[in-house]
Amino acid sequence: VFVQTVIVEDITAPILTGVPTDVTVECDFIPVAAVVTATDNCDPAVDVVVSENTTPGTCANSYTLERIWTATDACGNSVSETQILVVEDNTPPVLVGVPVDITVECDALPAIPNVTAVDNCDPNVIPVLTENTIPGDCNNSYILERTWTVTDDCGNSTFETQTVTVRDLTEPILVGVPADITVECDALPAIPTVTATDNCDLNVVPVLTENTIPGDCVNSYILERTWTATDVCGNSVSETQTIIVADNTAPVLAGIPSDVTVECDLIPTPAVVTAVDNCDASVSVDFNENIIAGSCADSYLIERTWSSTDACGNTAFESQVILVEDNTAPTLVGVPNHVTVECDNIPAVANVTAIDNCDDDVIPVYTEITIAGTCIHEYSLERTWTATDDCGNVTSEVQRIVVEDNTAPTLSGVPGDVTVECDAIPAIGLVTAIDNCDPNVVPVVVEQIIPGVCDHTYLIQRTWTATDACGNEIVEVQEINVEDNTAPTLVGVPADISVECDAIPGVAQVTVSDNCDPNPTVDQIDNIIPGTCDESYTIERVWTSTDVCGNVNTATQVIVVQDNTAPVLSGIPVMDITVECDAIPAAANPTATDNCDPDIIVTMVEDIVLGSCEGESVITRIFTAIDNCENSTVAIQTITVEDKTAPILAGLPVLSINVECDNVPAPANPSATDNCDSNPQIAFVENI
Repeated sequence: VFVQTVIVEDITAPILTGVPTDVTVECDFIPVAAVVTATDNCDPAVDVVVSENTTPGTCANSYTLERIWTATDACGNSVSETQILVVEDNTPPVLVGVPVDITVECDALPAIPNVTAVDNCDPNVIPVLTENTIPGDCNNSYILERTWTVTDDCGNSTFETQTVTVRDLTEPILVGVPADITVECDALPAIPTVTATDNCDLNVVPVLTENTIPGDCVNSYILERTWTATDVCGNSVSETQTIIVADNTAPVLAGIPSDVTVECDLIPTPAVVTAVDNCDASVSVDFNENIIAGSCADSYLIERTWSSTDACGNTAFESQVILVEDNTAPTLVGVPNHVTVECDNIPAVANVTAIDNCDDDVIPVYTEITIAGTCIHEYSLERTWTATDDCGNVTSEVQRIVVEDNTAPTLSGVPGDVTVECDAIPAIGLVTAIDNCDPNVVPVVVEQIIPGVCDHTYLIQRTWTATDACGNEIVEVQEINVEDNTAPTLVGVPADISVECDAIPGVAQVTVSDNCDPNPTVDQIDNIIPGTCDESYTIERVWTSTDVCGNVNTATQVIVVQDNTAPVLSGIPVMDITVECDAIPAAANPTATDNCDPDIIVTMVEDIVLGSCEGESVITRIFTAIDNCENSTVAIQTITVEDKTAPILAGLPVLSINVECDNVPAPANPSATDNCDSNPQIAFVENI
């Protein structure tokens, strides 16, 4: 009989479908629980149950919400899946009713408005107001910042600011300024008391200024009294009272003399007449004299009139009549003595005057005659003055002047002695001559050259001579010392350089020029200055040029020769290799070449670091090439030596046999060999 037993079991849990993934959401955007379904391998109607757990966070609207969906089949197999919702409150509240920025007068500051706030999650947010005053240019001109700040339960905060610009642009008001008036000069009103009020400034005090506008006279003018009130912010108002002041009364004259008859040289001085005026404290007296001609200029009638006019043009007049007579001839004054002078020093015609006992306007008449001498600038002058007064009285006087020419001309523009380079000889200057009397003196120039020590060194003598019409002569000489002190100029001398020892430049083609010598010579030599090694030294290339007068110029190019190039290794083995302990390669024999040193020797240093067993190690082979100037190249080969080959056993018995318990063979004595270990050890272990 064959029996088969089949045991049927349900050990498989249902499968949930539609469980959402974990999310992070704002507190006002929490999603509703998803509709999750379940399927089962055996139970066709599995119910899904959802539950929620809340874990508080750092604030009321910040927490973790766990939604757990569980499905259990008819046999109790259960499955659960969880969605974690991280609920956050990152949204700040919103302020409502914050007013816009405004500009107001200082007496019209707005009241604080009722500002509220709303929040996406916190229903009880209350704004907090702070005020900040920023001073302005004056007490009543400033900026008021009203800032409302609101913070929700989770510390999200927002603020808004209203800027109230407070200004004082209203000017004060003057009180008590009197009306315009017209008054007499002796009836000027006293200054009244004027006050001021202001919309913001309680301490405005008017300031009075007076301005006088001159009229037609000193006592007829306009007086402007201006009161100005300025508040603390500089707003200003001004009002003016205009007072017209007038004067209309003429002065009174005192001290007028009576009429007289006198000689012309005994005319009395005008009397001192005074005047008084009702308004003008310093009224003046004007004097006017009128002459009525008689039979001659100094026989006439004088009418003297005094007038006094006050500041406003009021005038008083009174007169005196004087009869004048004249009978005396004039006298000449200032006729010079006889003299002898140079032709350029003839005295000007003297200012001869005439005085008369009566005639104040006697003018002498001047005449002049010339008597010729031995040359054009030597002669005699006779000057005659005659004076006649108004009534026909006459007098005459003569001056005799002997004129001579004894003065030589003067040269102008003769240059001073100079020393110049041979390429800078000055041209002959424009020399002129002036003479005290002869306007047509022309200088004559003569040039003489005296040789020097070389072709371009010598002395030039330039001689100017000038002679006037009377034979007076002057001579002046300029000496020009011509020298050649300028060395030739070298062109094309290369700049100092630093080069590698295998790149030394050839000698440059240097040319030469000279200011005076057309054929200066140029020579070149090289000086070698040893350095720190054979291929490191300094070359001084020196060019020397000499002109015909022995002036020398030297220029040098310094070439610093360096060997900074390391040798180049050839034949270097593979840098990093791994080999078996029985396959270590022999050391390579690399060579080296160098840009300057022909005899480079390559050295090798080997370093062995043992490993964890006898057959393992790290061999470092360092190949070094050094030239004469110590430039070196290093190559490093690292050989990792391993022992990955197991020993080989020999003499092992048959691996599996069946024997009687009384016929167990003794242990075999096998041997072992290894590719690297010359003495491998054999261990024997027996298990029963």
